[in-house]
Amino acid sequence: MSEPVDVFPILALPVELILEIKIWAQYIWVNDQFTPSSGTPTRRQAAGPSEIMIRQDECCSRVNPAVLPSCVKTAFSRHVLSPAHCLSQTCHFLLDVVRGGDSRTWESDNALLHFKADDAGIARHSSIKNVAYQSQTLIASPTCTCPLNRIRAFYDSLKDVKLSLPWATPTHPYNNDVFTRNHIVTSPLERFDLEYLDPPRAADIPSPSMRFVRSNSVTFSRTIHAPFFYSSTAMTSLCIRYTIAEPSFGQSFWSGLALCSESLEYLTLDAPSTMYIGGENFIQLRRLRYIRLVSPAAECAWLLQALQLPADVDIHLEPVYDWRWAAEQAVNVLLDSGHAWPLEVPFTAMEDAADADTDLRPHGHWRFMAALAAPDQTSSIFHTPPLIHIRPENLSDKMRVVALDVRLDPSTNSAERACSRFPEIVGVAFASTLQELLDRGAAIEPDW
Repeated sequence: MSEPVDVFPILALPVELILEIKIWAQYIWVNDQFTPSSGTPTRRQAAGPSEIMIRQDECCSRVNPAVLPSCVKTAFSRHVLSPAHCLSQTCHFLLDVVRGGDSRTWESDNALLHFKADDAGIARHSSIKNVAYQSQTLIASPTCTCPLNRIRAFYDSLKDVKLSLPWATPTHPYNNDVFTRNHIVTSPLERFDLEYLDPPRAADIPSPSMRFVRSNSVTFSRTIHAPFFYSSTAMTSLCIRYTIAEPSFGQSFWSGLALCSESLEYLTLDAPSTMYIGGENFIQLRRLRYIRLVSPAAECAWLLQALQLPADVDIHLEPVYDWRWAAEQAVNVLLDSGHAWPLEVPFTAMEDAADADTDLRPHGHWRFMAALAAPDQTSSIFHTPPLIHIRPENLSDKMRVVALDVRLDPSTNSAERACSRFPEIVGVAFASTLQELLDRGAAIEPDW
């Protein structure tokens, strides 16, 4: 051992203990990649996507260099470097330890780190001490599109996958087939996290129909700007975010949600411009512990009427209202009825119009407030006429503190008339104590 112990105190530890530290570090690192707070923070921005980026590497085109500095052939992002890899770069002694005969290291190592050494991209075998290497973990967040073709050869051998890819490139205009057509139902895939980076403003953004892909072993599926998601009878966490274009959630979405309904515990549907098609049959989510919905108010109401939720679920509702359009419609009705031009925003008329929706999707504000108090009765709350019976097990009997969060639209300015400055967000939060409310406000919003 040539390295001084006073510089690297870990060298004084027995090799067996160093190996255990390395293995546990790998285990913690992989699990942290799939925690609810590891996703991209949700930001509502009035401005559109960024301008198109011209880059020399086609595999990185249209992506801001601050997000994706370079092609993986040039350098890896520090986020994809596993603890075992970092440890092996410390000194020669630790490099030999990492290369030891414990196969658990290679099973949990990041397969992306071996792309440079192995052009085939399939199961590898290390020549050092005859150690068989076959990693079932792929962490590439962020990465260019270069690894996609190599992933095809061994994608169905992976258990944990986390990717952040460019929206589209000239050489890879469509890359969903890697995860759909190349996927088999019986694959060992357990956790899947895919993000397509925000497209440039000049990109032609399609309005897809969301569909599900069955994968028998998957328990965690989080997709951002992808037109598909995984589902299974063992699924516990489902997160779908599509904050661009206008996706439709049709029969395939309902089938995927029904497939995981008996096991699902965490559900996030963040699609501010979506449309729900179907949903005539009730879906019972008996084990659900957390739900967050971001959809147009009428669509959010339609989704909630189709769900049977537990009484004690942690429910977060963010119905999106087009207030300017609703105000214009309400003013036109008043003018047609012979009234003078109103000097204030006709909120009462807007609320009445939303609640008397003719397409059987009543979405008055009070209904969402009632859903917070009695989430187990959403199927009757968003019904005409509404039916609601507050029960002792409902959250309303436990909540004693309420907070109101109003944020003005950042696209407006102080020179505009007050009645024109519509809020971007109006939030209401409930808690049993003031300290609980403060703690909740200080915590990072989970991205299940």
